[in-house]
Amino acid sequence: MSRRPRSFVEAVCFIQPWYVLLAGILPGFLLIFGSMAVHAGLVTAWPPHAPVARQVGYLHALNWSLCYALLFPVLLYLMASAIGGLAKALGRLHDCNMVRTPDLKPAVARSLIEKWLSGNVIRKTAMIVFAIATPACIAFIEWFTNNFWRLVHPQRYYHPPPLQFSDYDWGLTGIMQHWSMGGNLANAAFDLAAFTMEGLLLSSLLAFFVSVLDLGRVIPTGQINDEFILLPDLDGRDERLGFEVFEPALENLLAAALVAYLICFLVRLQGAYMASNVASSLADFITKDFNNGVLQAAAGAKNVNLGQVLLNLVNLHDQQVRGMLAWLMSVFLAIFSMVAVVWTVRAAALSARTNAREAIHDGRLGLTPAVAAAANKRLDKMAVWPLGYLRLDVLGFWIAIAVGTLMFYRVGLFVAGMVTFFLFAKLFYRLVKPDRSSSARTETDAPSGNGSSNVD
Repeated sequence: MSRRPRSFVEAVCFIQPWYVLLAGILPGFLLIFGSMAVHAGLVTAWPPHAPVARQVGYLHALNWSLCYALLFPVLLYLMASAIGGLAKALGRLHDCNMVRTPDLKPAVARSLIEKWLSGNVIRKTAMIVFAIATPACIAFIEWFTNNFWRLVHPQRYYHPPPLQFSDYDWGLTGIMQHWSMGGNLANAAFDLAAFTMEGLLLSSLLAFFVSVLDLGRVIPTGQINDEFILLPDLDGRDERLGFEVFEPALENLLAAALVAYLICFLVRLQGAYMASNVASSLADFITKDFNNGVLQAAAGAKNVNLGQVLLNLVNLHDQQVRGMLAWLMSVFLAIFSMVAVVWTVRAAALSARTNAREAIHDGRLGLTPAVAAAANKRLDKMAVWPLGYLRLDVLGFWIAIAVGTLMFYRVGLFVAGMVTFFLFAKLFYRLVKPDRSSSARTETDAPSGNGSSNVD
């Protein structure tokens, strides 16, 4: 009997996350070496109507070089760890006898895990359409229209889309430096490799989103068509009564959302820099747009208009449409993946608490009156929020901050500057403050002045 092919979730669960990290690092560094090989890594261009020469090379674009060499592999590692952690959490529910049939008998071991690993037709179709076909089409169309066609278009037919000011980057090095057709083809080949990585980034986010969204089908949450029901672990020590097993996976989800935010913020900054015509580099752009504006206003200069400063902070700035769509989609996919799992687990915990109360009331658990009373008290104190250390309002606040700082990138830079300043100030204070414990020990160990010595 032939074994069915592994699903995406099953394949990820059987691969060590460290292997995923290493596999993700290699293409990113190959792109860096490839950019140097085709002389697109360190490019300085002077676009029309620009007062200064601009750094537009692949290495200068941190949303490409840093993202695919470091941040994307870390994101892959965290997503693989989260999927593996969720599978382990489902297994722990079985180990604690929390998964029951409707007549309260323990379910067959690994029933929920097998259900999630195998998937169904809807998840398979969603994977093919959204995680494979859609990213591939987006990456190919963007490469063909914005790079390949401009580099090698046949002049006798029709011209490709005209170059905008923000289009003068490493992807069109051959045009900016008037290369031959062979150089342009090499440029286009490197561009294809880079946009393939962009497609893989979008594909991984969409595949991850589809996979964790499918947990709503697997974890019983009290729906009519649920095959199983859940009961809390009344013998557990944690106040979440068994549902704390999801916390490690949710921590990886939270970290993945943070890395996705950093990637999107780099895309946002690069898009704003490419649309600006006053800065010679990304660092220069940040310095002029942030330090000379916000920090001067924060210093309390008398001739500064506070309204103008606030308007400068929340200015959206010109942004490429493709860049805006990229960071918007990426950050919302990461955030919604985390929120979907959190709310699914919370709904399962609420359903489990209700099931336990009904079973105790009906006497179907076979508990003595004293044990039943103690179990009801534990259920009354049960926490249904799976992230025990992070409250819902705090999570919502930071999600709002993340989305807001992506929209208004200057606010993000301001927040980053404040956080950096306070971290360094706290570190400096720890280094220079006196060690009170050592001082106390010195005073304790010092000889008393009231003592006397005996001399023979």
